This record gives sequence, C-alpha cells and structure tokens, in this order.
Amino acid sequence: DAHKNEISCDIRGGTEKITPLSKGDFKEIIDSLDIADNSVKRGHAIIDIILNNISGRLTDRSHFKYITASVIIDATMTEYSFKDREIESISVNIEPEQDFIFKGDEIPMIYVFLNLLNNSLYYLSSHTSLSINIRSEVGEDDFNRIYFRDSGPGIPKEILNNLFEAFSTSGKEQGTGLGLSFCKKAMKDIGGEISCISKEGEFTEFILSFPKISESENESYKNSNKNILLVDDQETNLMIAKKLLENKLLSTNCDIAKNGIEALDKIKNSNYDLILMDIEMPEMDGITATQEIRKFDKKTPIIAHSS
Repeated sequence: DAHKNEISCDIRGGTEKITPLSKGDFKEIIDSLDIADNSVKRGHAIIDIILNNISGRLTDRSHFKYITASVIIDATMTEYSFKDREIESISVNIEPEQDFIFKGDEIPMIYVFLNLLNNSLYYLSSHTSLSINIRSEVGEDDFNRIYFRDSGPGIPKEILNNLFEAFSTSGKEQGTGLGLSFCKKAMKDIGGEISCISKEGEFTEFILSFPKISESENESYKNSNKNILLVDDQETNLMIAKKLLENKLLSTNCDIAKNGIEALDKIKNSNYDLILMDIEMPEMDGITATQEIRKFDKKTPIIAHSS
C-alpha cells in the first residue's frame, strides 16, 4: 500500500526516501486550498460590491441563497488566521434553538464577521484579558440577531454616532475606517442593519439584525436540502469529493461510507437523494452493494464512479 509505506526511488545513483502524507496531512492541504479559494472569491466579490457602490448600481440579489447563522460563524472561525492563542479568547454560543436562516450572499457576510473579529483582536496585546462572545437570538419582532461583544477598551461616545461612516475609525493606528462602512453596506443589502453600543473601559457590542424569512421560504429551504451518500474505499478520494460536492452544490450534505457493507447500513437507517458508488472496494464491491440495495430500495438513484 503506497499510502502506508515509504517510497524509495533512485536519484543519480542514490536512494532517497519519500515520506508519504498521512490522512491528516491530506485533510489539512484540502482545507487550506479550500480556504484560499474562498478568500480569492471573497476578494473578487468585495471589489464588485465596492465598484457597484461607487457607480450607484443596485445590489444583484439573484444569487442570494438561504444561509444559517451557524454556518456563517463556523466559516468565519475556520477562515480567520488566528495568531498564537487568540482563539482562546473567543466563545461562540449558537444554540440550535437560537440558530436561524436568512437570505443573502455568503461571501460578504463572512467578511463582516472577519472584520469584527479583526477589530476586536487588535486590542488583545493591550488588553490581555480580552474576551469575545458571539451569540445568536431568534427575535420576537421581524428580525433575528447576532450579537458580537468584546471586553476591549470600548468606543468614545463622540465617535459612536459616526462609527459606520466611511473613514471613521476608533483607536486603530493603521485603520482605514472603511471596514465598518462596508459592514453597514453588506447588512443593508440584505434588508438588515448593524448597530453598536459601547461603554469606555468595559465593552463594545455590535448587533446585527437579519430580516426573517417567511414560513413558506423556511419550508422551501428545508425541502431543498439534499443528502448524498458517497461510497469509496480511498479516504483521500472521499475527502476531496465530499468537499467539492458540499461546496459546489447548494444546501447539500454529503455522507460517506468506505465499502458496500457500510453503505448498506447507512442506507437502511437514513434517507438519501443520491448515491455515488465506487465499483472496486474491499469487503463488498459496488456492484454487489447496488444489487443488495435494490432488494429494498428501487427508487434512490445510484451512480457508479471510479477513481
């Protein structure tokens, strides 16, 4: 097995050993490439938004999709480049019953929280006991909310009123004053808003309000979620394919199985909209597994695939 043993090759008469990558190494590479790809896309999207703002063009909402608050926060925590022990200062409280769905563009939304996170962590060196708390709340009015609070130096009253204006900044020596202005624009584009309360020497809290979607939209979102079972005995293939499927197909969850026996067990206990079945696998191959599945499930599409 090439993945488990060292590979030796002759280089100019000598023998060099190549240490194979572990499963963890592959996952780290895939995750890093995914983050890099998302960062490039986010950069392009932000440039487009800025240019649209300058030219006075309205935001194109045709590409808006349904997003959950927890997904945005998870993506922010994954993509932010934390230094040293910065992440230890943060607590995230997105309780299942307080999670909510909104309609918008995922890329600028992630930027909003990256910007808030970056602003707060800026003060960690001068406020070593700094803590950041992020929580969500299902509102009783027309909005759901995410609260972003830190125990940093706070913001002076005279600055609060103009905090979201372009080129307004507070306490950051190298700040451009454009980050919060962009956050306000991004929230306005989805029909929401962002506000701030603060007390010098104690805390700063940003409140992001997201318009609620209708009951029919909520049901439509739930029904649009698709579940795919990916069956393959190669873990590297599973990791790459799962990442691609979940990133490229909206509202898609990809479950995995490493052979036909595992696949049968999962299919008997879960409902899938599609099964992607590898052909050659140990314990039970894809053809045998498909024959067994068809004995009790004749409707779920099964597509053969091979690496």
